[in-house]
Amino acid sequence: MSSLTESYYFHRGMTLLQQEEWDAAIQSFSFASEGRGAPRPEIAVGWAKAILRSSRQWDEKIESLFALTAGGYSHPQLWAMAIQAYLHVLDQYDGRDADLPARSLLLVEQLRGVAADCVAAGTETFRRLQQVSDPAAYAWGAALVSVGDWLYEFQGADAGVTERFPYRPIAEALYRPVAMTELSKLFADPEIRREIEDSLTNRARRQLHRMQPQVRPTRSARMRLDPSGWSLFALRSMG
Repeated sequence: MSSLTESYYFHRGMTLLQQEEWDAAIQSFSFASEGRGAPRPEIAVGWAKAILRSSRQWDEKIESLFALTAGGYSHPQLWAMAIQAYLHVLDQYDGRDADLPARSLLLVEQLRGVAADCVAAGTETFRRLQQVSDPAAYAWGAALVSVGDWLYEFQGADAGVTERFPYRPIAEALYRPVAMTELSKLFADPEIRREIEDSLTNRARRQLHRMQPQVRPTRSARMRLDPSGWSLFALRSMG
C-alpha cells in the first residue's frame, strides 16, 4: 500500500471516529494497515478507540485488542485503553460464576495473564525510557498515573463505596515507578519541570500514601481477595 493510500484511510478513520461511525472506522483503520506488520501507533490508537466504542460483544472487542497489540503496546494511550478494557471485563466476569459459554470462559481465563503482562509492559517501558533519559518516558509516566487514578475511581474508593479495594495493589504497581523517579530532570525548562513534579511525580507519591491501609494484610489474607481479576493477578505476581 502506498503512503498516500495509507494516509487517506487513516484520516478517513479519524473522521469516522468523530462522527461516531465506529464500525466504518474499524474498517478504515484496517485498510490503513493492510500489507503492513504492526500498524503505526497513531493508527493502532484510533483503531482501538473504534473497537472499544463499537456495538460488538465484549469478547469480540477483547479478541480484537489481543490481535491489535500482539506486537506490543506501541503507544501509551493504546496501552492505557487496553489495560482498562481488560480489567473492566475481569471485574464483570472473573470469579463471579457468570453464565458464560465455554469459549467466553476460556477467554476470561486467558485474560488474567494478559492483564498481568499488560501492567508489567507499561511499568517496564516507563523504567526503560526513564533510565536512558528518553523524554518519551513522560507520556508513559502520565499513562501510568492516569490508569492508577482510573482504578482508584473504578473501585469506588473516593465515594466510599467499598472498603476492600481489590485493585489497590495494581494501582500501587502503576504509581510506584513514577513516584520513585525524578522524571522532571529529563527536561531543561524550569516551568515544565514544576508542572511534571506537581501533576505526575508528587501526585503518584500522594496517591501511594493515600492508598496505604492502616494495617497491611497478611499474604494469606491478600490471596483470599475474590471479587475481580486482581485475585489471580496476585497469584501470578506473588508466586
